[in-house]
Formats: sequence, structure tokens, C-alpha cells
Amino acid sequence: MKNNVVIHVGMPKTGSTWLQNFILPFIKTIDVCYKESFRYSMLKWKDKGLLLSYENYAGYPHISAARGLDGWMATRSRSFRNLSSLFPSANIILVVRKQSDLIKSIYNQYIKVGGCISFDDYCFGNLSNSLDREALYYMPLLKQIKTHFNGKILLISFELFRKDKNKFGKIFLDFAGSKDNIDFERYGSKRVNVSLSQRQLKNMLILNKYVRTEYSPDGIKLRSRNRYKRYRSFVLALSGFFGNNSFHGIFKNDTIKKLDDLYLSDWNQLISLIGNDYTIIPLESNSREYDV
Repeated sequence: MKNNVVIHVGMPKTGSTWLQNFILPFIKTIDVCYKESFRYSMLKWKDKGLLLSYENYAGYPHISAARGLDGWMATRSRSFRNLSSLFPSANIILVVRKQSDLIKSIYNQYIKVGGCISFDDYCFGNLSNSLDREALYYMPLLKQIKTHFNGKILLISFELFRKDKNKFGKIFLDFAGSKDNIDFERYGSKRVNVSLSQRQLKNMLILNKYVRTEYSPDGIKLRSRNRYKRYRSFVLALSGFFGNNSFHGIFKNDTIKKLDDLYLSDWNQLISLIGNDYTIIPLESNSREYDV
């Protein structure tokens, strides 16, 4: 089994899909596994470094009816346990984003796939699809990574990805052991998983309360995934023509403040580690540079 392995574990909504669509396919100097089956990709590995990239290694954020017994923390624990059994000396890449900003993006995705609860209930409710708030504390996550792996961890800010993709790319590729010369800014205008406006979110909430999916089980009528997508496209296309200011205000200021207050200490500890951009920390248990 390979020893020179780097695992990009996420977080969700930190540019992982963009990397997988526009950057990772062009990496040639190391093996890369991101969308295809892990077992299938092993057949093609050569005697060089390996980058594994999957944002849900850090946890599966949406609890559907089919995964009702899992949840974010359970999928994270299972991923780390399985990966560390294969690659105990792996190095880890973790892209971090301020929690309130990250949650807004995750909620946006939740609505796009059929969710129907309000942002307030998503963040602080106790409903089946409410957010697992514990999963977004970074310091316990780092401690969990340290428990399973004994390589190094690259902590890199999502804000760096936003403001300077080439710098982000150089740090990312260097840590992964890739010698490929890839212009990240060339694909900077490419968009994946585009966020909905607050007006679009409001209209989607109305749709999702009537169309029953795994994320809105109390809807009136169950529709197939493909038919739901057609309904969604229709509603989003019309969102520019109907609605008024009352359609705004999905992300209420007091809810955002509650989130910021909830994660304030954890976020400040993280920032003290990474500064503005990134840091590389050894994960060995005897390291004095890293203690959570």
C-alpha cells in the first residue's frame, strides 16, 4: 500500500467540487482519486504519490431518510477510521471557512435538493434535517484527525481560495506533492453549485413544502428526482419575475449573530493557528507545535 498519500477531507462548501472539476483532472505527476470508485482507481495507481479528494470525508452534511441513522459525525468517524486503517501516515488537507458563512452555503444546497425548513430551524431547531452544530467545531475536528493520522495537516483558508486562487493552488499542489504547473486563475470564472439568491430560496421553500422528497417528507405528493429538478428549474426561472422585498430576509441578522457567538472561541483558536492564509502542522502525538 502507498505511503506518500495526501487526503483532502473537505470541509464541504470550500471549493472542493471546483477543484475536482477544473484542477484535479489535469494533475499528472501524482495519482489522483476524487470521483471514481476508490477500489476501481486502485487498479490504475502507479509508483508515485496519491491525492484522495472527497469533501464528505469530513462528514455528510445532509441527513436524508435513507441515511437517518448516520448523520454528519457518524460518517466522519467512519471515514477517518477506514482511511487511517489503509493510510495511517497520510498527510491531510483541510480547507476551513468561517462557520456562519459555511452554514449559509450548506443551507443553500439543502434547499436546492428539496429541503423545506427555515434557516432558523435548520441552525437551531431539533428537526430531522436540522444542522448538527457540533460537527462544525474545528478544534475537536483537528483533535480527531490527530487521533487517526500521524503525518502533517495543511490548514488553508477558504478566503485565500476566494481572493488569490493561484497562491491557494501553489500551496495545495506543493503540499500534495504535485509538480504540475496549473493556472488556477484560468478557471477562476468557472462556477459550480451556484448559490441561490434569497428571493430564489424563498420561492424554493414554497415549492418544497408541496413536493414531497427525502428532505421534505411531509410534502403533499412524492415526485421523482428528475421531475423535481424540472419543477425546480421552472421556479428558479420565474423567480426573476415575481416576488417583492418580503421575499428577502432568509438569513436573519440575529441568527447569524447567534452562530458567530456559538463558534467564536473555536474560530479564534483556529485563526491563531493559521493566520490569514494557511499553516502546516505535524500530527505526531509528541509534537509541541500542535496541541488541541
